[in-house]
Amino acid sequence: MAGYPQRLSVDDRFREVLRSLSPVTTVVLLDVTLDARTEGGGLAAATSARLIADHIGVDAATAGRVLRNLRDAGFLALTTSTEDARFALSSYRLTGPISGLIVAASRVEPPRAVKPRAAADAPTLELDL
Repeated sequence: MAGYPQRLSVDDRFREVLRSLSPVTTVVLLDVTLDARTEGGGLAAATSARLIADHIGVDAATAGRVLRNLRDAGFLALTTSTEDARFALSSYRLTGPISGLIVAASRVEPPRAVKPRAAADAPTLELDL
């Protein structure tokens, strides 16, 4: 399922998360989840504070602070793709299930080929005039 865009659903259990996080923190968490892809048996999003800031309309410093808060709260874990973390693309792994948040891959089914009918198989219409 790697590479498919995510589809998010919430149920009433998500209210517990809403009560525990500020509104901007909730929106950042949802934005990270929207960018997440299946990776190594879990979900991870290659994103950054600047990208999140662009997505949700806050400044990059706010997005960075909120990402740190989400890591401290145990919702996200930070990994990087190279040894030089200053220039590496960050990857935020969702650390586990989030109560009431359902993440599913949106699958686009390939078009099905329909075998054309032969002329002899085509329905005919007869009119008595």
